[in-house]
Amino acid sequence: GAAVAQYTSAWSTAAAHRDYAHALCAQRAGSGVYMSASGAALDLFGGVLKLAWRAIAAFVLVKAALLVNQKLPTDARTAIKEQLFVLKEAVRTRLQPRKALEEKEAAEMERERREQEARRLATIKLAQAEEAEARVAAEAAAADRAVVVAAAAERERV
Repeated sequence: GAAVAQYTSAWSTAAAHRDYAHALCAQRAGSGVYMSASGAALDLFGGVLKLAWRAIAAFVLVKAALLVNQKLPTDARTAIKEQLFVLKEAVRTRLQPRKALEEKEAAEMERERREQEARRLATIKLAQAEEAEARVAAEAAAADRAVVVAAAAERERV
């Protein structure tokens, strides 16, 4: 209750400041197109507050649901955890865009490295299988030659 009131108060104050900055800029420029840096900053601040509020609301709802019913099905728990993760990532991306981008690129590079390693291992296994097959074929050919030589030697003896 108190947190909601505090948030609502902060939100309305930020909105009032933003509206005032927009009106001031529009008055100075003669149109509503121009926006000052402070107006843009207030817009960004409002967006961050909105995102934070959604995260807090989702967290509270999930915690309340888990407290009320401890026996949620596993699928529901998994879905809730996935939603919280998505929400947390959205907040983190908004608050730390460069860090999130670097982590995403690092994860992509790691995924590519794992794929290359898997392809390399598959190639090695294929080469080993072909080598074993060639070895078996060579041994079979040698055995066939031995049989032919033994048969020829037997004929000469007779």
